[in-house]
Amino acid sequence: MKNIYFSLLAIVVFILQSCTSSTHVQVLKPADINLPDSIQKFAIGNRSLPAEGQKLGNIVEGLFSGEGIGLDKRASGSAVVGLTNGLAKSPRYDVTQINEQLYGTGTSQMPAPIEWSEVERLCQNANSDALILLETFDTDSKRSFDTKIRKRKVNDEYVEYTEHIANLDMRVTTGWRIYHPASRQILDNHVFEDHKGFTGRADNQELAIAKLPGKEQGAREAGIVAGESYAVRISPMWMDVHRDYFTKGSADMKMASRRARSNDWVGAAQIWRKLGDASANMKVKKRACYNMALACEIEGNLDLAIEWAKKARDLGMNRAINRINQLEQRKADDARANDQMN
Repeated sequence: MKNIYFSLLAIVVFILQSCTSSTHVQVLKPADINLPDSIQKFAIGNRSLPAEGQKLGNIVEGLFSGEGIGLDKRASGSAVVGLTNGLAKSPRYDVTQINEQLYGTGTSQMPAPIEWSEVERLCQNANSDALILLETFDTDSKRSFDTKIRKRKVNDEYVEYTEHIANLDMRVTTGWRIYHPASRQILDNHVFEDHKGFTGRADNQELAIAKLPGKEQGAREAGIVAGESYAVRISPMWMDVHRDYFTKGSADMKMASRRARSNDWVGAAQIWRKLGDASANMKVKKRACYNMALACEIEGNLDLAIEWAKKARDLGMNRAINRINQLEQRKADDARANDQMN
């Protein structure tokens, strides 16, 4: 019975997918935290490196961890680059990177905050309103292996072979602080962990391993991810979200989908609105209402989009419930993001 259930479920999913297409909608995702409106420009620096008296401990840590001497030092700059590039894409802030060398503990432990006189000096030199420092940077890597039986074509015949898979999980822990000299407050003090995975596939384990990046390259790429993640935490960002819509049900639905695929959403909406209001075919009517919610969202009218999605739900389309939740969440996010954008 269980096999029959899953087979029927797969058939239903296939039918639904064959009747739908998808597009992407740009939404302004709000930052996780709110920062003062007065901040327009950030200076960004790296303080994760060890001072002279702490370098020996940093070398010992590298030897015992197996990550290599100086790997974190060389890779930490990638986190600053990731944050700088991430904020450069933000509609909210301007950024500048500090070239001056700053020192912290060189370990995973957060150092004591720097003096406010130093914060003021750095911000003044960079002509910025606030200072973001990478205070800690620490990496760790883990390698694992797997195999899968696959088939490939050899001399017009499919033969089985064993595919060897090597995985590298690179973990990076970063600690960040935001210093606001005008109020002499630390606005954010955040430590978090990011992962970036790499996979190598080949006919044997040695070749699969050879397709993985080295630890330093992996640490650099993971550092960029960590910096970009922190940019999302502190600034509103434009994001692409996935939205589906129905393409079949009648000749008019097919015509509307062709217009949508050619980016003529106004033309598609003209057909969907008519079908959603007056179609005698209940399946077509529900699908047209569902699609109208997308057309209104693309137009920027979220209230009307919610109305159309609720109409589809009231006509019996359970799928519309998820669309209503998406739209209501986006409406709340838009309000918060607009407030952050001042």
